[in-house]
Amino acid sequence: MATLDYWRDDPDAPFAELLAVLETFYHPELNEANGPEALSRLVHRVESEGFTSAHHDVPRFLAELRTALSDPGRLPDGQLCKATYYDEEPDDAAFLERVWRDIYPGRPLPSDG
Repeated sequence: MATLDYWRDDPDAPFAELLAVLETFYHPELNEANGPEALSRLVHRVESEGFTSAHHDVPRFLAELRTALSDPGRLPDGQLCKATYYDEEPDDAAFLERVWRDIYPGRPLPSDG
């Protein structure tokens, strides 16, 4: 069973970077008011300018996001909600889809082909 902070305890654990990034940008007590917009800007800077974040491995985050979108059941039970305290979406899959659309408005989900 995964502990509350397993992604902090083992940064190499599955989905650790995904959860750490989402905690940073989506947790209501930790993020700035424009957390999703800031994440989108960061991702686009990494992709278009070759920027390297000092705090997060953005390519790994995106790979883990794509994996989680293709099979949300692979995420450790309850960990996404613990990292983000999301309550506007009905489940992990819907929240992950929201994150994708926050980053890439208008782009199809990776699982959509």
